[in-house]
Amino acid sequence: GVITATNPAWTTVLGWREHELIGANLFDLIHPDDIAHTTAGAQELENGTSHQRFDNRYRHRDGSYRWISWSTRPHDELINAVGRDITRDKEQMAELETVQNTLRQSQKMEAVGQLTSGLAHDFNNLLAGISGALQLMQMRMQQGRTNDFERYIATALGASRRAAALTHRLLAFSRQQTLTPKATDVNRLVT
Repeated sequence: GVITATNPAWTTVLGWREHELIGANLFDLIHPDDIAHTTAGAQELENGTSHQRFDNRYRHRDGSYRWISWSTRPHDELINAVGRDITRDKEQMAELETVQNTLRQSQKMEAVGQLTSGLAHDFNNLLAGISGALQLMQMRMQQGRTNDFERYIATALGASRRAAALTHRLLAFSRQQTLTPKATDVNRLVT
């Protein structure tokens, strides 16, 4: 990891002058998060493996870090490396990922809005059946007629069971409740 030679690009890209680098340990310039990765790469070079592309971050003289993409090869107990500053490329990739994540979140929210709208409509239909049956029962009670209560109770119970089934499916969809799969007679269902 001891630097034995540099070229003017070190000064151009990272701000360090040659006399500041010769004899310095390369690992003193590497971003702390990249030490393990770089150590593993150095071990590969020591074992004779070259790298066509090896990316890590180096500290600029001003304290900031720059991404450098290296092409490396071992030779006579030295590592020869040619690097290219890819900092802007990495920043653009990060910006693109942020924009893509924002777009995905926006699409998810749009889908949630559509789902919510559909669910509200379905629940309103179910509640209308329950409410309508209860209102008819109330009117009949006020008129003193109790003969059709069974039919209205069955209508309200049926709508409440459908609402409970819809809630069950929603919970399963959101993975809050497990589905209980069962065999279905498709012909009967279609009929």
